[in-house]
Amino acid sequence: MNPEEKKSYSVPALLFHYFDRKTGPFLNLSSLDEGSALIEQQKLSENPNFFASKRTDDYIATRFRLENHARDMFIQLGGNPKIERPYTLTLGQCDWLESWYPQPDVLGVSLKHIPQDVVSFTYGDLFPAFLENKGLLHEKRVYLKKDLEDLIETFGLPQATNPFGELGPVRYIEAQVWDEAIIRDLRTNYQQKSINRSLQD
Repeated sequence: MNPEEKKSYSVPALLFHYFDRKTGPFLNLSSLDEGSALIEQQKLSENPNFFASKRTDDYIATRFRLENHARDMFIQLGGNPKIERPYTLTLGQCDWLESWYPQPDVLGVSLKHIPQDVVSFTYGDLFPAFLENKGLLHEKRVYLKKDLEDLIETFGLPQATNPFGELGPVRYIEAQVWDEAIIRDLRTNYQQKSINRSLQD
């Protein structure tokens, strides 16, 4: 894809969070201590219906290490994380993530409602963003909200340029939200809407 085609993609207006309807949104392994996270990951590994069952044995240790590294980089860029490890969403819609769950659901939040000092971005999930070594300029970097337009103009929007993963593991731009209060409000709003839907049925 040439640079002119990449520049045709604008910055998505929404962040999306994908999850299983049965368990609900924002059940974050990273909010647990490492021992508890390992126990929960083992439970996921025993259920082949979840994409998470395919993770390697060192997944939790690697995830915690990468999240700590992303946090440090975010602070160096002027970020002000309120929590030790982030909740992750995607910048824009990524239909592929629905295949991760038996009963997929999704919620969205306007990007403009997330303060710049509590949200960072990587070009791809943290794993390919930091572990891939192809010499690409977006590797091993954390971005701020103000960087997104240039980022997408330069490299494209992965959901559009690599929807089936044939070009590698970068399938979306990941947003890391570093504020529990924001997530709590999103979770509460989702639960209230679920209750209202149940009452209408």
